[in-house]
Amino acid sequence: MADAEGSDPSPPLPRGPRWLPWLLFPLLVLPFHPLWVDFEQVRRGLLMVLAGAGLLLIPRLPPVRGQRVAVVFVLGLAACGALQWLTQRWFAAPGQPLSLEPWLMTYRLLDWCAALVVVRLGAAVAPATSLAPLSTVLLLTSAFGLVQRFGLGEIGGYGVEREPVSTLGNLNVASEWTAVAAMAAAALGADATTARRRGLAAAAIGLAAAYLVVDGSRSGMIALPLGLVLLLLVRWRKRGAAAVQPAAVVALVPALMGAMLGLVAATGAAKPTPTDALAATRELQRSTATLEVRWEIARGATRLFADSPVFGQGPGQFQVQYPRVRSEREIELSSFGRRFSTEARTAHDDWLELLVDGGLPALALFAAMLFALQRGTRDKTRLLPLFVLLLLMLVRAPLGNAPAVAAAFWLVGVPAEAKALAGWRRAVGIATRIVLGAAMLALGVLPIAGNLAFVPYVRAQREAAPPPIEAARAATWWMPYEPRWLEAEARRALTAGDLPAAARAAARACSLRPFSPQYLVLLGEVLAKGGKYGEALQVAKEGLRRDPQNPELHVLEATSYTALGDVDRAIAALVVEPHPVLRAQLANVFADLATLADQKGHETDARRLIAEHTFAALCRTLGSSEEALLEQTGPLLSQLRNQLAAAGRAEEDLRPFVVGGLYALDLDKPDLARSFAAQAAKGRAKLLPWQRAMLDQRLLDRLGAIAEWRALLAR
Repeated sequence: MADAEGSDPSPPLPRGPRWLPWLLFPLLVLPFHPLWVDFEQVRRGLLMVLAGAGLLLIPRLPPVRGQRVAVVFVLGLAACGALQWLTQRWFAAPGQPLSLEPWLMTYRLLDWCAALVVVRLGAAVAPATSLAPLSTVLLLTSAFGLVQRFGLGEIGGYGVEREPVSTLGNLNVASEWTAVAAMAAAALGADATTARRRGLAAAAIGLAAAYLVVDGSRSGMIALPLGLVLLLLVRWRKRGAAAVQPAAVVALVPALMGAMLGLVAATGAAKPTPTDALAATRELQRSTATLEVRWEIARGATRLFADSPVFGQGPGQFQVQYPRVRSEREIELSSFGRRFSTEARTAHDDWLELLVDGGLPALALFAAMLFALQRGTRDKTRLLPLFVLLLLMLVRAPLGNAPAVAAAFWLVGVPAEAKALAGWRRAVGIATRIVLGAAMLALGVLPIAGNLAFVPYVRAQREAAPPPIEAARAATWWMPYEPRWLEAEARRALTAGDLPAAARAAARACSLRPFSPQYLVLLGEVLAKGGKYGEALQVAKEGLRRDPQNPELHVLEATSYTALGDVDRAIAALVVEPHPVLRAQLANVFADLATLADQKGHETDARRLIAEHTFAALCRTLGSSEEALLEQTGPLLSQLRNQLAAAGRAEEDLRPFVVGGLYALDLDKPDLARSFAAQAAKGRAKLLPWQRAMLDQRLLDRLGAIAEWRALLAR
């Protein structure tokens, strides 16, 4: 197969079926289910299925210029993954898990293969043939998104006014597809030979621009205008000023008019306030400091690249490796102060993630592939959808957005002269095509089936019904590499009391994401529920080594210590510099631990833990101006004294006196506060650092203003 890299026109080649783009783009972009968990995962599977079917059913796909370099790029990525696997096998430190996930590597490589098949499919049909299907699908998705913005397209909580995601399931993903597809419509529509085709392209671009404004994702709103301006510049340079007017009429003017329409739609209808917990969580996620989050993720990705700059971490391994370099700041921002669990599955910068995948060689080979493809294309306007995609790659992860990838790569390919192969070379070529096509077809089905199988689980959650564990198991059967299904299965099994099944699912999830605290928490909870507190403690320590502020891991550590009879360490695990989320839960956590200690026969420990429960409750009432809270302080103070006495710690604990003094000040009785100081002075007890932290320095300063207390607090 020749790889003609020049710009001379290729010889006439048989054209593929005109219906090909009509089949690919509607099937790839339009189908959706409101209860899919991962829309992008499903659509990558769809693209893989369509590309595999194309290889198998259209055996005479023409080769394209630059194809050999593209193949070398994919093989280079595969070699980087193989080298990383060998390195982990032979040179891993003791206790270091073999973390390279072969499923993810395989899918990442097949995603690239599918993109290259799209290049060949696009080269098999005349470029003008693709204008109508691309514009039609773009019209439908943009119109659906606008309808959603006005509250007319909601389906079971999907596509609500505040989140007009069209058929794509995510605002950023929808914006990426819209920007790239609109650029493709502009590149093709500028050369359309009939008024009907030009009108279709103009309508699609106008609605796309309106939707981009309504969508609100900044990346698409920036990338498309830059692409349109470049379209005018390229046509002016290559064809003269006369070629600019058709492009302006078909693309630029409709885009400006559409943007104004979108601005009216975005400002004319107020976004409603979220009314359910899931919607509120999404609203919180969008309100976080996005740029700072991206910066923190980029810093982590840079560390991963620095760990292995020569051949990277392996294709698709970012989501496996990132938790071990994830910063506390990023966790706090992404989870809005740890209100919910989050994970970063992409680097939100595909250029940087490419370095993580395969190091400097991968980036160099990718650049070589782009150069080879553009060099083989005479009409440079056909490269502009790819240019928009490359711009989006700077701030997003559009390489995981199958519709955007298909729209970007569809126009890039130019047929090259094919040399007739004979003998073993022909046999190898046929075998490669069949094996690759069958692999993409078979593996592409898995994420589609897995997400569909999990739909009953999501539906039950939305209806506040017990989710069926069978749905999680079915999804896991289809996608054994997806830890989210395993987590759901483990939690349902844990609720049902099936500890062996929960342990198997949790252990499998941890093996898939060995550095993720989220799955370590799951495994630790299952082990603790099964009475394996020593193992649960080791899991908690490993998790805290990676995420020192994780509240759930601190509770797991304290639970394990309590069950093992080490109450001092159990208390220290909770009270030494606790995260605000954990601090707010301390009263309830100590009550649960006291119950556990009592069940284990540790009566003295139980008394001490119930005293800590009472102290945590007191920390919420002291200094409050609310009458109801003030009334609770007196009874709680009496309980604290009695509980510490029952635990044998009355003489070595200063807190009853400190709390009494603060309570007296709340009652505006400074003489009573001094009497508490006089009683405390008879002993040698002192306030521990963590006790000071829980009481709040503002309260202690107030007490320290009394001379009798100043020396006691200085102990």
